[in-house]
Amino acid sequence: MLTYNSWAWFAVVCSIVFLLFFVGYYFSAITNVKRTFFVGMFVVLGLLGMAVLSAFLQKRFDRKIRPAIVFAESVFVKSEPKNSAENAFELHEGTKVFVKETLDNWKRIQLTDKTEGWIKKDAIKELKP
Repeated sequence: MLTYNSWAWFAVVCSIVFLLFFVGYYFSAITNVKRTFFVGMFVVLGLLGMAVLSAFLQKRFDRKIRPAIVFAESVFVKSEPKNSAENAFELHEGTKVFVKETLDNWKRIQLTDKTEGWIKKDAIKELKP
């Protein structure tokens, strides 16, 4: 839902709020107020844990998914990463693919329907650096 940087900032804010709840708990003299700060500390601590976990998972997801667009007008996708391999299928300009692996001058791609093949790296451009 958010980028990993946004989750990290949310975690920082939760840490500051946790510290404020702790200070409120520590210096409060009224029992009901002290209980409220105590419960609030654990709620914010749970949110902090969720934010850190979400940031970690989002970062891992961003590294794994590498979208790209076909820029060649028409290109044949090969079954193996070599020019003499048989053509698996043909793609046209503007098709969105996902890069799974890079080997020399070739990239193994996957379409949204889970079809895979090898394409020359000059024929596509990755959207993420």
